[in-house]
Amino acid sequence: MKTGILAQQSGKENPTNLLSNGDFENWSAGTAVAPDGWLIYGASSTVAREATIIKLGTYSAKLTRNGTDCNLYQTNIHIPKGIAYWKGRKIIFGSWVYSTIADRARLLLYDGVQSVYSSYHTGNSTWQLLTVTITVDASATEITPQYQVDTGNTSAYFDGAMCVEGESIFAFADNPLPFIGTWTPTKTGFTQAGGGSYTLSGTFTKIGRIVYITGKIVMSGGATIAGTATASYIGGLPFTSTNTMNMISYMNSNQIYIGIGFVLNSDVTISVPTFAATAANATIGFSGCYECV
Repeated sequence: MKTGILAQQSGKENPTNLLSNGDFENWSAGTAVAPDGWLIYGASSTVAREATIIKLGTYSAKLTRNGTDCNLYQTNIHIPKGIAYWKGRKIIFGSWVYSTIADRARLLLYDGVQSVYSSYHTGNSTWQLLTVTITVDASATEITPQYQVDTGNTSAYFDGAMCVEGESIFAFADNPLPFIGTWTPTKTGFTQAGGGSYTLSGTFTKIGRIVYITGKIVMSGGATIAGTATASYIGGLPFTSTNTMNMISYMNSNQIYIGIGFVLNSDVTISVPTFAATAANATIGFSGCYECV
């Protein structure tokens, strides 16, 4: 195994952490839901912020299996360079793991084609550094590092997640780049008319505590949108915001409108100025920003 310095000089290693919030210090949506940048999978499973059993910083993530195998995972880490860049390259995912029961907690790398696993934690109630390496498949569609608790109900703790290009893991450092992802807006407050249908989509970029969002409503099949007498709401963002006012802009029938939008702490909803009726098959785009907790 090459040393960290030699590996960097070889051009085959990159110490930049591909994960955001790998130290689990940020829990914008609450302490009993997935931490910022992470998602949870598994019926009845839970995740919680842990302040006592920690390896780095102030918090770790506690993942609990309850009847069904569960995963805590992060998506979209391939987006900044594109999936084509990663095909055929090696990626290593490493993290500190704490468990009191053997053969329950481990790491997983999935690229849309293959799943590769680390060894299990031995269950000796200590922090162990687990790693898993994958050569990204030529037909890969994603790169998804995951924590897994399986085969029996228990809790495991995770901290200091590092996912880097190459075969050598480095000391923990958080991702210095903006966190970029996609979101599916939800809506209330406007109605669809004229038949047809519409689709909603959006992207976000988180830099520090500031989240920049863009989204669009695409009408098809002759559909139009009509606003109501009150503001229309487009929500579903993955971060809890401060209860502040923000400038929201949107385009409707090739005209740009600027209005005041509110980000509500209770349901993370952006308030967009009332929509006027729009031409059939039009696209309404909107953008804005807010500060997350």
